Amino acid sequence: MIFNSHRCVRSAIWILVFSFISVLAFGQASQQLYVVTGLAATNAFPHSVPSALFAIDEATSAAVKVSDLGGSSLILADHDRRFIVVGDFGHHLVEVDMNSPTKRLTIETSFGPQFLCTPSGSTVEEGCIDAIALEHRLLGIDLTGSGAGARHELPFNYLQSIRREGFWSPIDLVQYPTFLYFRNGKLLFHPNEQTAELGIPIPLNSEAFATAANILLAVSNDDMVVIDCYRRPTSAGGAETHIFQIYDKKFKSWQNVNLNAGPSIRGFGPWIATASFIRKRPIGLAPHEADLRAEPESPGATFRKRILNPKAREQDQASLDSMFQEVPSQFTGDLHLYNIRSGQNFVIRTGQGDSEILLVDGNTVYYRVNDTLYRASLGNSGVENPVKILTGDSVQLAHWAFLGPHLPQ
Repeated sequence: MIFNSHRCVRSAIWILVFSFISVLAFGQASQQLYVVTGLAATNAFPHSVPSALFAIDEATSAAVKVSDLGGSSLILADHDRRFIVVGDFGHHLVEVDMNSPTKRLTIETSFGPQFLCTPSGSTVEEGCIDAIALEHRLLGIDLTGSGAGARHELPFNYLQSIRREGFWSPIDLVQYPTFLYFRNGKLLFHPNEQTAELGIPIPLNSEAFATAANILLAVSNDDMVVIDCYRRPTSAGGAETHIFQIYDKKFKSWQNVNLNAGPSIRGFGPWIATASFIRKRPIGLAPHEADLRAEPESPGATFRKRILNPKAREQDQASLDSMFQEVPSQFTGDLHLYNIRSGQNFVIRTGQGDSEILLVDGNTVYYRVNDTLYRASLGNSGVENPVKILTGDSVQLAHWAFLGPHLPQ
C-alpha cells in the first residue's frame, strides 16, 4: 500500500478549513438580534412613548416581545460594556444586560443619568449627572453591582471616563450635550474647572478647536473619541459646518474628517455612522416661528403617519412625521459609514428620511428604513448583499439594537 502524504495533507487542510467555517457559521447562528423601541428626545418632545425589548427571529421574520421597559424619557446604550438603560418619566431606570436579555434590573432613583461615566477596568457601571451649573458637583449612580441605585459625589476627573455612543435626530436627540472648552492647549468639560479635563493629548495643530464656535463630544467608546467642531454660517441663511476631530485610542493618533453629519452620528467600534442632512431653517428660528408647511420635507412622509403616543389625549398626540417637521434638518435618506482605521467610506442610499443605522458588528451592518429592517455585509469597497429581515410596526420605533444569546425555547 502506497501512502500519499501530499493527499493526506491536503485532506487535513480541507477538514480544518471546513471546521473553521462551521465554527464561524455556528458562532453567527448562536447570536440573535434584539431591538429596543422608544423615544429619547424628551427635552424637545415631552411625549410618553412606551419602550420595549424585542427579539428578532429571522427564520420566521417575526419580532417577539421580550419585555416592556416602561415609558422612555432617556435611553443610554453601551455596546462595549454590553448594557442599555431606559429611564421613564418617574423615578425608575430599567437596565438590560445584552448578555442576558431576558433579565432586567429596575433601579429606583431620584434622577436620571445624563451620560455614562465608567472608568476602564471598573466592574460597576456608573451613570452621571453634571450638576456643576447649580451645585458645582458631579453626581453618580451605580447601575450595576450589589449597590445598584447608590448615589455618589464624584471627583471631576471622573469625566475622563465619559462614554457616549452618539445620537440620531429626531428620535434620539442630544438630551444633555457634552460641550468641551479649549483652554491653554487643553480640552475641558468646564471652562473654569481645570480638573475636568478630557484627558487625551491634544494635537499640535489645534486650530479646529481654537476657531470652533462650539466643541461637542459626540462619541467616546473603547476605540475612539469623536469631537464635533461646529462653525457658524458665514452668511445669512447659510449652513453651518461640522469638522470632526477623531482620536484613535488604540494607536493614539488624531485625524481630521469632514463628515456630512451633525444631528445624527453614532459610533460602533471603529465605525462612525451618520445620516446626510440639509438645514431647512435659519439658525435661531424656533419651530413655532417658522412656517413648517412651507419648509422642504424629508422624503417618505407618507410612511410617518404613525402616532407615537396613542394613549394620550387627542390634542396631545404626536405623529412621527411631526417630529421630522419640528427639527431644523431635512434628511435625504443617505446613510454613511466611515472606518477610522481602514479609511473605508461607504454610503447606503435609501431615498427615505426615516432611515437609521442601528448596529455595526464586525463586517455586518443592521439598518432600518421606515418600518423595515435590513442586514448587509461590509465588503472591501462597499455595502454588499442587503437582506430584508422584517417589516412591522415594532421596527419603525426601533432605534437601538444589539446581538445576544437566543431566547430559550
